[in-house]
Amino acid sequence: MVGLTRRYATLKLTVNTAKSAVTLACERSFLGYGFWTTPEQIVQRKVSPKAMAALKARLREFTSRSGDRSLTHVVALLRSYLVGWKAYFRLTDTPLRFAAVDQWRRLRMLLVTQQKRGTTLFRTLRARKVSVRLACEAAAHCTRWWAMAAHAALHTAYPIRYFHTMGVPCLGPS
Repeated sequence: MVGLTRRYATLKLTVNTAKSAVTLACERSFLGYGFWTTPEQIVQRKVSPKAMAALKARLREFTSRSGDRSLTHVVALLRSYLVGWKAYFRLTDTPLRFAAVDQWRRLRMLLVTQQKRGTTLFRTLRARKVSVRLACEAAAHCTRWWAMAAHAALHTAYPIRYFHTMGVPCLGPS
């Protein structure tokens, strides 16, 4: 590293020491990609933790409760962002890592918050063929949005394929 710094100094270039290092590939990330080694000592690509955190922050921004946006507007935002994100990181060797991101609990939370009242949520769930018992359980606690988004009634009424048919791209293996 010292030799490279001296050589670049003769060319009147400076090396940013915060971003530059001579180290193993698994310890650094490059253009959003990180690297890991398999037990067979093969180096493979993954999404860097910083890029994954940026994705999750952006998804939180799009699906925040404060925004007063319809679900179709949120889906359009997600579609425009995720298509490009998925295309950029298509070379990763860890497609199953996106399964947690692909559960869309936040979209279910938006659906619950838009219902506002338990009676409305109950009627909506019953219209989507959810059993009376599950619909009653969900409607009784409809103001606990985040907890209700993980409830079995919401998973039955709005499975992942529901969001995919609306236009949200699938991040995991197809």
